[in-house]
Amino acid sequence: MHGLSHPLLYATGFTLVGVIGGACDLRTRRVPNWLTFPSIVLGIALHGTLDGWHGAANALIACGLILLIMFPVALRRGMGMGDIKLLLATSAFAGTQKFLMVLAASILIAGILAIAVSIRKHYLKTAIRNAFVLLRHAAEQPLTPHPELNIDNPTAHHLPFGVAVALGCILTVVLTIGGQA
Repeated sequence: MHGLSHPLLYATGFTLVGVIGGACDLRTRRVPNWLTFPSIVLGIALHGTLDGWHGAANALIACGLILLIMFPVALRRGMGMGDIKLLLATSAFAGTQKFLMVLAASILIAGILAIAVSIRKHYLKTAIRNAFVLLRHAAEQPLTPHPELNIDNPTAHHLPFGVAVALGCILTVVLTIGGQA
């Protein structure tokens, strides 16, 4: 590991985890625990090994912030726990330096994919209306899932968020390659 920079190792870790998780989500509609739980531990351990207790704390803080930001979405059944665990795993590698960029890129890509799919399947108008219905419901009942517009509804349209996470990891690396990855 003499010639490899720490940021490059972290970027490789979060990208590999993101891409594998995205591929599994696309193929099976699930993000497997065999990937996420060991990856969370490995990401924290890698930071701890390379940067000491400060590095391990950095990875733990990134994971804690992901939980703080995304757990309310899971409580409202806007995404599954596999998606949260995938974000935790990528954040354990990304640390506080990159986890927000991975998250923002993933959310942006998920939005673009949702628009593209809704145009392709001719339900863009319905999707926009549903977005406003969800916003109103969130304002009235902040932590309560909408009775129909949630991931438990088999008739609702679902997008594998793991794919967006995979692309968000790749985009983060591409955008930061000029500096330190």
